[in-house]
Amino acid sequence: MLTKSLVTSSAKGGSMQRFRGIAALIVGAASLNCVTPARAEIRYAITDLGTLGGTFSEATGINNDGDIVGISDSSSRNYIFKYSGGTMLNIAPSTGTTAAINNADTVVGTGSNFQGGSIASFYTLGGGEGVIFPLQGGASNAATSINDAGAIVGWSDTDGTGSANRHAFYFGKSGLVDLGTLGGKTSIANDVNNFGFVVGQSQTAEGAYHAVAYNVDYGLKFDLGTLGGGISTASALTDSNFAAGVSYLTNNAGYHAFLYAAGLMADLGALGVTGDSAANDLNDSQVVGYSTAGNDYHAFVSNYQVYNSQGLLDRVIGPMVDLNTLIDPSLGWNLRTANGINENGQIIGGGFIGDDYHAFLLNPIVVSPSDVPESSTWAMFILGFGLTGYSIRNNKRKVLFSSYNPKGRKMRSDGAGGILH
Repeated sequence: MLTKSLVTSSAKGGSMQRFRGIAALIVGAASLNCVTPARAEIRYAITDLGTLGGTFSEATGINNDGDIVGISDSSSRNYIFKYSGGTMLNIAPSTGTTAAINNADTVVGTGSNFQGGSIASFYTLGGGEGVIFPLQGGASNAATSINDAGAIVGWSDTDGTGSANRHAFYFGKSGLVDLGTLGGKTSIANDVNNFGFVVGQSQTAEGAYHAVAYNVDYGLKFDLGTLGGGISTASALTDSNFAAGVSYLTNNAGYHAFLYAAGLMADLGALGVTGDSAANDLNDSQVVGYSTAGNDYHAFVSNYQVYNSQGLLDRVIGPMVDLNTLIDPSLGWNLRTANGINENGQIIGGGFIGDDYHAFLLNPIVVSPSDVPESSTWAMFILGFGLTGYSIRNNKRKVLFSSYNPKGRKMRSDGAGGILH
């Protein structure tokens, strides 16, 4: 749902040939560079993005220039905002529910169609705006993500019944494409990368809801599986085709964030021993989301690395770290969910400041060891960002392509798929 750009549109054409055909679903080990894990300690400076006049805001997207979009209330209604240069502006004439932004500063979101439904909308840097009509037979749709070439994904109903028969769509140069399902009735697209790959969730022929990956050029779709439970969804995707999301565990005993890389879905765990978690976004080295600890929600960050090991791909995944432990505690924030991260490591989301719920921006700050409090929490954090956590190795397979997520939602299986409060 958020932009995770590693290439410009001008460089994209030459790289596309690596992703054609069924081979497009294979990422060669040699194409990945091994990056030496950084061992600097990192904390974050937090910025309160404010609101459009009410008491609520939440940031849902950020590009590599640090421009932010999200939702905020004004006169008891929620609108799409854009935050840039220290100012929050309402950029949508109707009420809004989702928002994402690319590196060309085009924003996509979902507004009201004034007929009791929703409409996918986009807003350009120069103040232009437009809508994407639903798939044939549909009455409502929603936009969830946009890549740097302007391709937009989301979901649309197909028969006017709303969520019962909604399909993932891709809107690009060739027009509106129904991405279909894994054999069931419904699907949703949550993110698209700069090579036209899409991830989301689809109902299977057996009625389960699984994370799905689409190769749009060839009309291919791939079931990414689960962590042992009956439901999963992929929320975000990088240009390296690493995906993150959330899945129920075996016997549906809770749900955990996952990272799909090196051909396997890895459980990222949770902050509490019995807590749940969900991944909302990732860049090529970090995953962000939320985790429950006790009866509360906490924003988290987790480091990872994918690297070449004798012609195969390995993964190293650091421990999940509560972002509340990495900011100045005297400021009074309770960071509830991290919804986006860009390639510069800037993190956005939502949390409580006093009695109000506000969007926030976290800017990473490298600090010397002497500036870091000596506590078990910080010790664990240093391990995580030193990438000396546990290693999950994949010694038998080359990497397969891993194969409206309003952030901080619990999972559901009510026929609509996706995430719910």
